[in-house]
Amino acid sequence: MKLKSKLKFASVFMLVVVLSGLGSPLNLGSSFKQASFPLLPFNSALGSSWNTAVTCQPLIVTVRDILGSQENSNGGATFEGGWNESIPDKRSIDPPCSVNGKATFVEIDNVILPSLTLADECGDSGYSPQIPTAFCDSTGNIEDPNDHTFDPNYNMIQIHTENDMNWKYNSIAYPDAPVGVPIDIQGFVNWDPWHLADSWHSYSGWELHPLTAWRLSGAQPLTASIIFSPTSPVVNTNVYFVAAATGGTAPYTYKWSFGDGSTGTSAAPIHQYGTSGVYTVSLTVTDSASGSYSTSRSVTISLPAPLKAGYQFLPSTPLAGTTVTFTGSATGGQPLYSYTWVLGDGAVGSGPAPTHSYISPGSYTVTQTVTDSAGNTATVSGGINVLSSSPPPLMTQLAFANPSGLDLSGTISWQVWDGDVPVSTSCPCLLNTTKVYELNVFYQSHPIESRIFSPQSVVYTTVFMYPHQSTPNGYVAFNSTINNFALIEQLGSRLVFIATATTSEGHTVLVKVPTSPISVLKDGVAYPFTYDASYGLVVIQTATLTQWDIVFGTS
Repeated sequence: MKLKSKLKFASVFMLVVVLSGLGSPLNLGSSFKQASFPLLPFNSALGSSWNTAVTCQPLIVTVRDILGSQENSNGGATFEGGWNESIPDKRSIDPPCSVNGKATFVEIDNVILPSLTLADECGDSGYSPQIPTAFCDSTGNIEDPNDHTFDPNYNMIQIHTENDMNWKYNSIAYPDAPVGVPIDIQGFVNWDPWHLADSWHSYSGWELHPLTAWRLSGAQPLTASIIFSPTSPVVNTNVYFVAAATGGTAPYTYKWSFGDGSTGTSAAPIHQYGTSGVYTVSLTVTDSASGSYSTSRSVTISLPAPLKAGYQFLPSTPLAGTTVTFTGSATGGQPLYSYTWVLGDGAVGSGPAPTHSYISPGSYTVTQTVTDSAGNTATVSGGINVLSSSPPPLMTQLAFANPSGLDLSGTISWQVWDGDVPVSTSCPCLLNTTKVYELNVFYQSHPIESRIFSPQSVVYTTVFMYPHQSTPNGYVAFNSTINNFALIEQLGSRLVFIATATTSEGHTVLVKVPTSPISVLKDGVAYPFTYDASYGLVVIQTATLTQWDIVFGTS
């Protein structure tokens, strides 16, 4: 494979915020509108950061572990008797994971936030860069309801927390934590000596500032939903289903009823319907603790659209005596398709991709006829101009996007080749329209796309890369044409996804991960992989695509 020596990279985020099932008692506060950073689900596993802006592993502690048991004259915790280390800058968006060998990033489980001040302090003109006044610290003291050693001195079971204005300004803050319900929290330990005489700070300098994330305490209930594609399926074509299960106790088993008498047990079954109509698809997911959840969804199966034919040819402006490759396409009707061609100079062809050389320059009419398996036909005609000499080179721009339209031009690198001769690693570039070029696309030095093209003003290429939130700038990339992809879990400790491809075998899967995985599972069974530490990539070579579970840490 041809590789260029220097690759280009850029940061791309898919911004998704999901809050569901929190219940009416929760007050999320106004700062939720400011949170545009992708949040991890609230049933994330222990032992990992829930905010993907934080790459540290949390140390699970209690309020007492931070405060210690030494009281100052006001009844609050002292520095010497407590955690004894602090991050140097409470507003930093990249605080250290440890100071003098002691962890600063911690997790405290099953605590209560009795009250919350949404705008304690707004803006900081003295900070560099300055923080606008539209961004405020949200503050409150969390308490450990299970610790009453110092009862009635609640100062020694409480610690101050702040959802920092600078994290909100940089769009990496979680929404404010809810009031009055058991939660788990994560944040950095900070010592603020300026509030030892303030009751609202529990007469202590200890605080979690910044508070980086929270979730509801306790196990989350098992839930599931049905995903299918395409969204408008037709008779006798594949419908790709995915069971998206969360909560409960993994692993899960699946039971499907497709509404036409057929059933399935896979996490990602493929099914065809023989007649049009509306079908009720039912799914029951059972976890390893024997909990179950059932859901259903209607799927409308339509008759196929009318058969339609199309074609393209390369190069786009051929010279007399050179080879032209035609590529036919067909939509609608009933697959499978057959192709016949009339090439305009007396020659004929068959099959989806015939080749032909025109001896003389001139304009020719090409006619393609497609026949489907039901005997329906569709015909399309168009012109081809065969030249006697090459026109001036054309300034050509390359554009890359994933199937959802997300611009990937700054995330991948590419090379343009003329046979065995390298032409360019960046565009716009001048290209000869009478030639066919090879385009190779790479993600962090690994090939993910190779195709031929003829120069146009803009050449659009679909790259099958899908963002995930298990790590900043996370991607799952394929060297295959993907027709179905779904993220099932994207927690700090695991990434679970399902994919199917139009080709039947020979796939490379590249997954950007936060750390070298403990294991990779294919349909629940351990599968070999390599880890490219230079780029933080899991590399999987597989004959078939299915459900993949990449485990980074214990859950």
